[in-house]
Amino acid sequence: MSILGSICIQHFNRKTLAMASGFGMALSMGVVGTYEYWYENWPVEERPYSWTPLIGILFNVCASMLGMLQLPWLMIGELFPLSVRGFMGGIVSSLAYIFIFGVVKVYPNVQSALDMHGTMWLFTIASFGVIIYVHLFLPETRGKTLLEIEMKFMGEGKSDLDSLESGKKKPDNIVYCISDKVQAK
Repeated sequence: MSILGSICIQHFNRKTLAMASGFGMALSMGVVGTYEYWYENWPVEERPYSWTPLIGILFNVCASMLGMLQLPWLMIGELFPLSVRGFMGGIVSSLAYIFIFGVVKVYPNVQSALDMHGTMWLFTIASFGVIIYVHLFLPETRGKTLLEIEMKFMGEGKSDLDSLESGKKKPDNIVYCISDKVQAK
């Protein structure tokens, strides 16, 4: 799935991929939660369609690997300026692993408080929250140079980017990326 996710990252916009991944995760957890709610009082051996939770979890893993698990690591290299990219990459990675640790430690308590169906529905709500967050705040970076991304965050217009690319203006506070379009002077 990681290889397929890498191929998808090259062919689809970041926002589209993240939102599709979030929707797939929400759908799969919603199905598992609903199944568990309907059949929670049945003995496991007698439940109809007992393969449903397994398929739902597998679909969740596949959906997350197509976008949500790969995009944050890619975006570290695209969104942070070169001058702080290494440091901030370490900070973001550390925070990600702290959050993962927290989720793993809290999961048994959440499951005992909400039961299995409530826990899956909580994951569904979280996935829909991710979709909303991505739609509102994630900038589209596919097909843009690092300089274009930095200029967008600096709030400067296209005319400033054009003057930088043509060599008429020297950059002030931005990292000057050397590419085939922009030559360091």
